[in-house]
Amino acid sequence: MTAWLEWLVLTTSRELMLFASVGIVLIGIDDLLFDALWLARRRALPPGAALAEAAPLEGRIAVFIPAWDEAVALPAMLRRTLAAWDGEDVRLYVGCYPNDPATIRAVTPLIAADARLRLVVGPNDGPTTKGDNLNRLWAALSADERAEETRFAAVVLHDAEDHVHPAELALYRRHLAQHAMVQIPVVPMIGPGARWIGGQYMKQARKQPLMAA
Repeated sequence: MTAWLEWLVLTTSRELMLFASVGIVLIGIDDLLFDALWLARRRALPPGAALAEAAPLEGRIAVFIPAWDEAVALPAMLRRTLAAWDGEDVRLYVGCYPNDPATIRAVTPLIAADARLRLVVGPNDGPTTKGDNLNRLWAALSADERAEETRFAAVVLHDAEDHVHPAELALYRRHLAQHAMVQIPVVPMIGPGARWIGGQYMKQARKQPLMAA
């Protein structure tokens, strides 16, 4: 049995390495494409030239927060976010499920007390996919735009356990004036008992740029 396994490994190792190498090359092609576009754009600019600064994006920003079974974490997150963004023109859309009454009860007092919060309970029992939840939040935002005859300037995505930065929205407004999308790095907070998960996020965060559009 051992000899047969050794033969199988020796016979297939080169093919497996070739297959893996082709996969890595194909996955990296999109990264090389964006690098090439950036280099071409940089070389097209005259020496010392800089892009003109546009005025910061104005208008209300919507923040989508999909939630399932987040009765413990979500209320604290909403309080921190509202305090960090005090004075900002923002509305937080909180997506819950009809079969998750604990989360709904936990956030209802906050939503009743602050007009910047909007509870959206979808028609489907959870958990569904994050995309399904976000689609429900988008539908609620679109309904608000029609009812209020206004348009939101941008949509920001956050999770129920996030700690937002006070300057985050100002950064979005600055760069969204020139770009269609802005991505900022997520810095994980590693707990004593979650180094396998938090450590992996930390490793990925170190590879992210400050801003990608």
